[in-house]
Amino acid sequence: MSIDQKLVAIQGDAPVNAGAIVYFSCVDVAQEPLRAAWSVEGLDVDLLPAIRRPLICLRDAMAGCVRSVGIRGGKFFGAEVGATEFSVDVRDLARQSGVVAVCDVATEADSDKQRTISRAAFGKVGALFDHSADQLVVSGEIQPDIIREAYRTARSLIHHSSLANMLANRVMDRLDGVSLRETGGVYYIPPHSIALWDRVSRALTAVGCKLYQIPAMQGEHACAAILDAVQREAGLLADTLTDTLVESELGPRALQGKVAVCDKALQKLERYETLLGANLEAIRARIGSLSVGYGEAAITALAGLDGLLGD
Repeated sequence: MSIDQKLVAIQGDAPVNAGAIVYFSCVDVAQEPLRAAWSVEGLDVDLLPAIRRPLICLRDAMAGCVRSVGIRGGKFFGAEVGATEFSVDVRDLARQSGVVAVCDVATEADSDKQRTISRAAFGKVGALFDHSADQLVVSGEIQPDIIREAYRTARSLIHHSSLANMLANRVMDRLDGVSLRETGGVYYIPPHSIALWDRVSRALTAVGCKLYQIPAMQGEHACAAILDAVQREAGLLADTLTDTLVESELGPRALQGKVAVCDKALQKLERYETLLGANLEAIRARIGSLSVGYGEAAITALAGLDGLLGD
């Protein structure tokens, strides 16, 4: 059977499940409704991302408040000063104690003027920061309550970028999926993972995200795209593992972990060989060699550790 026939076959009038092409658009989601929808589908809650760190939430909240009051950068022209450029930026305060929004002003006569728009610092309890919204110390042109409320909202949501990263990495890893584009965004999911993807899709759709699924289509180019994606992913992994093996001084446990990574990649390659009827011997041999190399390095490192403990 050819690769094309292997990927999409017809048995009587019923098409065989050949996998799917998927892509998605995520939104900011409250943590509890997401966990509830995830649990309804029986999915592993450990896959879900956490709410971002307080400083990151405060940084985004401040940036959103600055935009909401109409403060933006740009280039303007005046009869007296000529061209004037404004750039608005949100920067961290010292020791990650908060953030400040500033407007840098550059004219033909003076390129080093700066105006503080607003400043928000975390409160303190003894020597520790208090990351609650009510304890934010706010000053500047934007009303404190506006910044506090924006920060409170940010601290209650799982950011859309965190959800997209979860789908592109941890979930695709569980699904045996591969990115069809080097930059990500469009993925192929093999037949044996469609049921799991459907559960993920239902859970995220229930909280406002949009997930799209297109059945894999028959055609030489479709098969070639999937095969290229599998080889590209494995090649990038092999490059990273090679650099790490040559340059890093890992301990026995970390080295054994890399052996597990290699073995997992080999199993995935074997499944795609079966699915596509393709020969991936070259990349399998490369990753297999790396697995052996990491295994030998782990044994050597463990022997060295035993020697130190013996001394």
